[in-house]
Amino acid sequence: MKHGIVDWIKLVHADVICIQEIRASKEVCEEIFKDCGYQMIVNPAHKKGYSGTMVLTKIKPLLIEFGFGFLDEEGRVITLDFGSFKLVNAYIPNGSSRLDVKLKFVEKFIDYISLLEKEKPVIICADMNTAQTELDLTNPKSCVNHSGFLQEERVLQKKIIDCNFVDILREKHHNKLLITWRSYRSRILGDDFGWKFRFDYIYCSDRLFSIVQSADILNLEYSDHLPISVDFGDIYANKQ
Repeated sequence: MKHGIVDWIKLVHADVICIQEIRASKEVCEEIFKDCGYQMIVNPAHKKGYSGTMVLTKIKPLLIEFGFGFLDEEGRVITLDFGSFKLVNAYIPNGSSRLDVKLKFVEKFIDYISLLEKEKPVIICADMNTAQTELDLTNPKSCVNHSGFLQEERVLQKKIIDCNFVDILREKHHNKLLITWRSYRSRILGDDFGWKFRFDYIYCSDRLFSIVQSADILNLEYSDHLPISVDFGDIYANKQ
């Protein structure tokens, strides 16, 4: 907030903005974003100052759902039905201290999005807390035994692709090193300091990928994560 994200939100004028790990109550979010011109949908964690997700949308959803039946008290999933497609905003648990919980969450999450995808096309905006390939982090050899790049995490996450989803950034930037997370310290000390990862992903049903106009990582220093921007064209008129 101190870096002026509200001004950027007003300037970028996106149809939908998905935010993960808000670590704030609904009341705090409503006070901060009340003048942004968006409908605000907040799924806070029961635990104060922890986890949570939020969606800002200019398009009114037909249906709003919170959670999917596992760790719902942590506010990690919001699903919106926009008629011709569904949007899922998700914050996957960090596996550093509870890897078993993270893996179980991802397994159940994949089952959940697979069921949604059978109904209609789906877009997923997620902090996955995992780098998928060696092109998604700066020091793969040093990270193979650390959560965020463990083989079991990567194999499980790849199952999203196997469920008829497309990793949009990777498909648009095939052989490019993609980074969306770096520590606050590395921002000060420069590009050569510390590990950097692509933890953040936007997936879509493969039948939606043909309408994607562009996909980019925005170099904006509002947090330790960098925002992803995807242009789906006139998706609200899409009837696939």
